[in-house]
Amino acid sequence: MPTLDSQSILFTRRGPTTAASLASGDRVLAMLNGKPSFIELSDVVPHPGNHSTKGVWICTEVGDIRLPVNVHLVTSGGLTTAESILTSRSATDIGRMEGDWRPFEVLSSTAQAGDSWGALDDCWSDIQKSAKEATAQHSKERVVYRLGRCDENRRDAFAEWILGAESFEMEEGPAELGWDWMLPAESRSRKRRLPSSEEARGCLLALWRSTEQQDQYVVPIEDQEIRQLTFAVFRWLNAPFTTDFRPRYLPSEVRLTLVVRPPSHATVQTVLATQVPSSIELVSSVKACYLVVNGFLCAA
Repeated sequence: MPTLDSQSILFTRRGPTTAASLASGDRVLAMLNGKPSFIELSDVVPHPGNHSTKGVWICTEVGDIRLPVNVHLVTSGGLTTAESILTSRSATDIGRMEGDWRPFEVLSSTAQAGDSWGALDDCWSDIQKSAKEATAQHSKERVVYRLGRCDENRRDAFAEWILGAESFEMEEGPAELGWDWMLPAESRSRKRRLPSSEEARGCLLALWRSTEQQDQYVVPIEDQEIRQLTFAVFRWLNAPFTTDFRPRYLPSEVRLTLVVRPPSHATVQTVLATQVPSSIELVSSVKACYLVVNGFLCAA
């Protein structure tokens, strides 16, 4: 019965969603007897009030997760609490990040998690809404959208599939920053086909700034919604990636690199004490299983 950050990402058959959006009776992805399965939640209990709790922020080579200190995660050496991961950090690592950490077990393959896994039909409208809200910049009476500097095809895909725009104007930002702003025309209301997996990935990568290295993208660390949305959808589509949180001691940006094969374990890059603003308890109807949370395995 883990108590999670309410903004943690879990996976239902409809697609990725936040813990706060779940309800009793929903089925979420878990590891059961060594295999991915969708298990039913017998109860979902938001913690009362707006009081934050002590937490740990863990950044790895396949994404990050923020958890209350008493949650157990699965490592290559067995179960360990988030708090013990924090206390395993070296006390003399000022200016760098070192610690005695075992790699985390992660869900490396989603293809076996059910017949509907990976479909965009049920979750695309939520992806579209989240991507639109995460990158919107409000200025007086108009809304513009911040995009990483990218080619025309990716801009067109973002305008079509995320904004539903017939046309748009672009305003280039300073070259050294690598960000541009899109002002769309009115949205279309006619029904359209769903994007392919490749088109969907391209839309999300438009929210990231490309680097000089091929297939590598970067966003500021404060853009939590953008990175969590991207990581979740890439996992949903079985599109492998790695991440690099820089600098290690106190990350200010995260880099995403597209890869052919995902790592089988997640190596820790950064562990920091934090606060969890709001939390929620998920009660599983199945014992001895591990919930998939942000791609990591948490004891249920």
